[in-house]
This record gives sequence, structure tokens and C-alpha cells, in this order.
Amino acid sequence: MPRDSGEFSIDALCAEAARRLARLHLLDGQGDQRVAPAPDARTVRYYATLGLVDAPARAGRQARYGERQLRQLIAIKALQTEGLPLEAVRQAVHGRSDRELDAIGAAAGARSPTRKPPRASVMRWRELDVEPGLKVCALPGWSPTRATDEHLRTALERLTRAPKS
Repeated sequence: MPRDSGEFSIDALCAEAARRLARLHLLDGQGDQRVAPAPDARTVRYYATLGLVDAPARAGRQARYGERQLRQLIAIKALQTEGLPLEAVRQAVHGRSDRELDAIGAAAGARSPTRKPPRASVMRWRELDVEPGLKVCALPGWSPTRATDEHLRTALERLTRAPKS
């Protein structure tokens, strides 16, 4: 876990990157076996040398990494799971905002072949036929409020104004 100040040692940065990559289902999606799915300290230093990851802050002799570098690592690894070479990855992440870096990771996670599809859930509705052609449905546990009468009147007005298809 990051410290309260939001800074990571290089080892903590790598561990947090691995946790987030796992949550995005990107640790198992690595197609190229030459590229490690999660970064290690040596890889982070190499990426910083190449300019893929921002240089760390220094506290004496200690390098301190923040959320920005973590986002960069996630985006880099996400793009690598899609088979992009390092130069293309560098071009894709260079100068991106935190929001854009997050989007790169999230998009790759959504496309991951190891991601399980969401489970479908069954919704059971209570139904009441009011008159021929009009049915009211409610989820179990629903109960009327003071505004229910007004909401029903508004809904009926909209239904009568709706174009017939």
C-alpha cells in the first residue's frame, strides 16, 4: 500500500503495479513471453532512462515514486499486452494526462482475453395489469412514496403523448 504521502519505494511501486495489473486482468494477457507481465525494479529504472516513466523524486539517496509513475507503468504494461513494441508504447504514453493513462489501462483490461464476462443476474418483477394494454411493474421490495402518485400521472401523460409505432 502507498504511504499517506502517496509515495512509493521502487519495490512498493512494483508490488502496487502488479496488484493493479491483476485487477485489470492484464497479468495473464501477456502474449510475448520475452516481456514480463509485471514490472520489476530493473525494468522501472530502464523505463525511466528511456523517458517512458517520469524520473522519481529524491529523498537523499532514495528514489520516491508517485501515483503518476504508477499510472505510466500500468499504461505501458497494458500496451505491451497488445503486442506493441517499446517505441510505439513510448509514443502512446508520452505526454499523456493521468486520466488518459488510466483510460489506456482500463481499455486494455476490458479487452483482456483472461477477463471473465460479467455474470448475468435474474431480475424478478412484480407485475400488475391495470387495464387492457397497461401494465405496471415494480421490483420486489419497492414501496410507494409521497411522490408516487405524481410520478404515475406524469408517466401516463408521457405515454398518451408518445408517437404510436
